[in-house]
Amino acid sequence: MSQASHKLLSLLAIIILYCTTGCSSDSGVFSDSASKRIQARQDSLQQVLTTAPNGWEAIYFPQTDSLLFSDLKTELNIHKFPNELGYGGFYFQLKFSPNGSLMMRGDYTDDSALENQNVHYELGHNSMTRLSFSTGNYLTKLIGDKYQGELDFLFQGTDADGRLIFVSPRSIRPAKAYLILKRIGENQNDERLQQASKHRKTFENMRNPRLKIQQGSRTYFSSDHIIKYSTRGELTSYGINQVAQRYALFTQVSRKANVPDGPPQGIIGLGSGYVGTPDGLTFLSGIRLDDKNIFRDFIFRNGVYECELVRVYDPLYRTTRLESKHLHPEGEETGIIATIYDDPNAKYKYY
Repeated sequence: MSQASHKLLSLLAIIILYCTTGCSSDSGVFSDSASKRIQARQDSLQQVLTTAPNGWEAIYFPQTDSLLFSDLKTELNIHKFPNELGYGGFYFQLKFSPNGSLMMRGDYTDDSALENQNVHYELGHNSMTRLSFSTGNYLTKLIGDKYQGELDFLFQGTDADGRLIFVSPRSIRPAKAYLILKRIGENQNDERLQQASKHRKTFENMRNPRLKIQQGSRTYFSSDHIIKYSTRGELTSYGINQVAQRYALFTQVSRKANVPDGPPQGIIGLGSGYVGTPDGLTFLSGIRLDDKNIFRDFIFRNGVYECELVRVYDPLYRTTRLESKHLHPEGEETGIIATIYDDPNAKYKYY
């Protein structure tokens, strides 16, 4: 046997010996057992959840699809798109207690904001720390529904803004279900819940919601195709599905009509599921002009919803990201603004 082969066998023997003695136990790496570490993570999360004096705001999106209606190079099928919409989300307020109970209310229906529900929760483990809710609450009503809701969520961690991110155990990558918790800073729970409900209803009551994305005098997108009401003034199938599924699609004529009063030959569109928030609207997947310019959080003021993108530096990851100006007023301005407004008197002219 050569000297090189002898050295290789000696190295393999050392590795095998290490694995049989050290790798079978993590006592040399961790001071506590695996079960104790799991319990410590659960205790830590419960401590965070139960020590928020005013509770948490939560937005829950049972289904998300960031690629749906995000390609302006592809024309839509005018006859099919009303039945191809995705799904939006719901706004809740949660107040956790150490004994495993919590108070829940939210903008599930037009009346649910007035109703408190006493719900039980528990923390467990399933590859990550798991948060589970008992049956008999608003989340239960989404199970088996078109939203495909659930009661179990895995704690993924906190984002750059300190929000708690929970994902679905069914599909972690990419996670199609998100539960995002944000601590309520001031005791304004009633007002914030009412505002979230109001902002959703205001948007859904728009007769012809339009989206315009611009930077200075340059317009990147302007939805000029009317899809919510027909020429006879009747609510279309899209208009019905938009409210039922909390999903907004904004369409723009890409090829004009062949004849006067005719439909356009082609349209393009941008869309995303939405939820009403105390500030305005949140499109979790985002209205995606492109891979870089994504509009998620809109503030409602002066009768319109507005999202102005600013550059925000993240010192932890040493990266720069684009966020909404009203959430990060310290950010560097880009001048790129998306505005959603109602244009009820628009004409059906595509020729």
